[in-house]
Amino acid sequence: EYTYNLMSAALEESDLMLFIVNARGEIIYVNTMIEVYLGYAQDEILGKNVFEIMELNEGAPFIHSLSDLTLRQGIYTFRKKNGELSYVNLKILPISRSEKSMDFLFLGRDITFERDLLESLENIREYDSLTGLYTLYGLTKRCEEFLHRSTHFFMLVDLDLYNFSSINDFLGVKKGDALLKLVAERLKELFEKEAFLARVSSDEFLLLFADLSDYLELDEKVTKLAGAFSIPFEVDGDKITLKYNLGISVYPKDGKDLEELYRRANSALSFAKKEGPNVFKFYNPELGAQIKKNLNIERLLEEALEKGYFQFYFQPYFNASDLTLAGAEALIRIVKPEGEVISPAYFIEHLERSPLREIFERWAVKQITEYVNKWKISIGLNLYAETYTNETFWEWVDNFLAQLTAPLVLEITERAFLKNPSKTLEIIQKLKVKYPKVKLAVDDLGTGYSNFEYLANLPIDLVKIDLSLVKVIDRDEKKRKVVKTIIDLAHMLSTKALAEGVENYEIANILDIMGCDYLQGFYFDKPLPAPEFEKKYIIG
Repeated sequence: EYTYNLMSAALEESDLMLFIVNARGEIIYVNTMIEVYLGYAQDEILGKNVFEIMELNEGAPFIHSLSDLTLRQGIYTFRKKNGELSYVNLKILPISRSEKSMDFLFLGRDITFERDLLESLENIREYDSLTGLYTLYGLTKRCEEFLHRSTHFFMLVDLDLYNFSSINDFLGVKKGDALLKLVAERLKELFEKEAFLARVSSDEFLLLFADLSDYLELDEKVTKLAGAFSIPFEVDGDKITLKYNLGISVYPKDGKDLEELYRRANSALSFAKKEGPNVFKFYNPELGAQIKKNLNIERLLEEALEKGYFQFYFQPYFNASDLTLAGAEALIRIVKPEGEVISPAYFIEHLERSPLREIFERWAVKQITEYVNKWKISIGLNLYAETYTNETFWEWVDNFLAQLTAPLVLEITERAFLKNPSKTLEIIQKLKVKYPKVKLAVDDLGTGYSNFEYLANLPIDLVKIDLSLVKVIDRDEKKRKVVKTIIDLAHMLSTKALAEGVENYEIANILDIMGCDYLQGFYFDKPLPAPEFEKKYIIG
């Protein structure tokens, strides 16, 4: 009896939760720790079925019924009286009362605090406390699984803030940390939906761009990232322009896992740092050279917009019947202060993909409407295909179009209809109704996949025949017939036809005989800067 009393006292005073369950799963004994662990008084828990308070916990041996209760140990989840979860490291021991009857002793220790602490420590390992971005460990943990499953490209960018230690010394640690947080916020704002972001050291960040479909997207991301640092950061009233270096590696070409990609991106970063600020290097030099060229073009476009290097040249076109001036086509150039003229062939395709495109086109419409109103002649302006469905753009240029005193001919290619033909048609029809001086020309007809359904419905004023067809009609009978067909089609649609690429008298004569309305080409004149065009055709 002494031994029994001693054991009973020990069990009651133990800091372990202890209860006994009979063969029907009913709790027939609990010690006082049940209230500490689960919030139940002893008399509230007695008689309950043990499975009412135990829950499935991933990683622990799950008990479906009492028949599963042999010797088991693991971490199990219990539901407290107040509804919260408690994690218990539990040992279950069978106790035989007789050959036909068996009870089960449950011995457990609450590890909820330790588990929460481990989760907090794991969270600290995975996330940078200053910026909230991933750490290198966190980035690795998130990315390794899907990296091996992907059939697309991945690009890892190792971003280092150039000479940041000097900035930190100048600003002080507090402002330096505030600046790092601003960098992280800008990266999140620009890339959170398309990249995994990490801060891996005091001034080093990683950006993992996932599932890119082609190498062209690599160029777009690098350009966008470089542009992120063209805008100053403001800390306590101080505007600070940060410089950077980038090292870049690409999966699967440069590595099969994140560790290898990081090692190679970091190697490329080392070379970038040696060349000074705002330099990036690809681990693969060939790919880097192409993207470096594209980044240089983007910088050229920024500079041209900022410093006014964009200039329009004007190529005249003439009435075929009497060779009097009928109008002009506006052709963009970049003209450097020292006189260097950069052809659109160098930058025009890049401009189409650039975020600067809409700024440029707004400027272009403003410029050309001013020339139209000044010279009182018809001038053609070619806009990008996607612009025609951008309603915000048309709202912005509304004032310029409403004040036209002579025709502005907006040129549209067949490609403009490929993505959203009905929307494009709807907007063009509205423009024609709202602005009487706005005319529409279909450019390069015969070089694409002509959709005659939409062509028939378009309120067009001019059909332009591409120079690739025109310049050979003096020696290529098939193309001569194609050009004649286009001229006849234009007239059937009650519009005019303009032939580009007229290079000699014979071609001009053939087109006149065919009934072409307007002629344009080097046979008559090359594109001229505005002052020269004005002197030759407006004043003269």
